[in-house]
Amino acid sequence: MNNTGTKGVTRYVVTHLNKDRERTLFDPQQGQYTFDTYEGAQRRIYALTTNNDLSRFVPFPDSLQVRPCECWPVHFDPKGIWFD
Repeated sequence: MNNTGTKGVTRYVVTHLNKDRERTLFDPQQGQYTFDTYEGAQRRIYALTTNNDLSRFVPFPDSLQVRPCECWPVHFDPKGIWFD
């Protein structure tokens, strides 16, 4: 049996703490919000926090962090949304 495409690839995403203090994705679970480098995701945080009041979007604005994320190959959608 051919398992091509079932092995994930590591990408980087922006995460935050939700109201229950659980770490989850900040953006939708779509490949367009994953990055091939840590620095790319860090630039996303910079863009989000520059001249924006994130308290409108997340309960703990200072909790934004970059995390590695297992994603599906080709379209890079994250396989999950929860992080330790």
